[in-house]
Amino acid sequence: MLDKVIRISAITLIALMIWLYAEGATRKQYTVTLTIDLVPPPNQHLLIEPGSQSVVMTVRCATSQLQQVKDLSLAPLQIEVNASDKRLAMEEKISAHPSVNRLGLTIERTDPSDLAVTVERLETRELRLELEPPAGSELAGQPTLSHESIKVTLPASFASQLPESWKLTIAPGALAGVVPGVPVDRKLPVTLTPQMAGLPITEFSPKEVNVNFAIKKKEDEVVVSLVPVFLNISPTLSKQYDVEVDPESLSLRDVKLKGPSDVIGKIKAAGAAADGAKVEAFLRLTSEDLEKRIQAKLPELLLPPRVTVDSNLPLIKLMITPRP
Repeated sequence: MLDKVIRISAITLIALMIWLYAEGATRKQYTVTLTIDLVPPPNQHLLIEPGSQSVVMTVRCATSQLQQVKDLSLAPLQIEVNASDKRLAMEEKISAHPSVNRLGLTIERTDPSDLAVTVERLETRELRLELEPPAGSELAGQPTLSHESIKVTLPASFASQLPESWKLTIAPGALAGVVPGVPVDRKLPVTLTPQMAGLPITEFSPKEVNVNFAIKKKEDEVVVSLVPVFLNISPTLSKQYDVEVDPESLSLRDVKLKGPSDVIGKIKAAGAAADGAKVEAFLRLTSEDLEKRIQAKLPELLLPPRVTVDSNLPLIKLMITPRP
């Protein structure tokens, strides 16, 4: 019985040795091109350059493994890179990859044999979001934004070059159908500003923002209910003539004015006595007016810059009497 067991074991061992010899004799050299993705370790934020690299790998393997070797080129192999890495030994890194290691391949060489890498820590900053109207327009009041800030990720060495705020510009196309002075809602895409276009920003969010805004009217109008009329006559002429203005003409009523919206806004807010936006009427009498003893004359309005009258002004009735 023991002799039978020994005889069977010997036959099995010889068969195994023959198979191993045959398998080794059929191991051949193959070349395959791999795509290597260089990635940071888990929970680390690193910028790695180059991020992807083609590597030609020459291996020796059995004919039966050829298809598995070819399959390695179908998807990128991810290889971890640490912040302290400067050069990577590609043969060592590739052979340690689980997809390659499990095949038991003999890597004879790689091209390139090693790879220089630049690794930098990434930093995330928050920038205040500011809404800017298109050129030639102004915002009326304070806009409302769905996000107050933008998160920006970039290499730490460039973080100091970031501006204090992210300018979100309203594209002219977003003003379609907008009536000046009337608030509207718009969804605006967030894009890199010219100031940040040269920075190696890897990520920013959100990519779009909902805003509510109103475009300021370039021109506006207001009706001033009461404008006082002042008599303008030189002191010398006032000693020669008595001028009596009709009580009904001592003020102008419902005077319509037009002008820049910001100036008209001051008049609306503070009335005719607004600082820097006064509206007053003057009856300027010349020596000729007094000599002719005119009975009525159009007043002149003292208006803020760029403001004009958009209504008909009445004649101011008066009575002129020469002094003895």
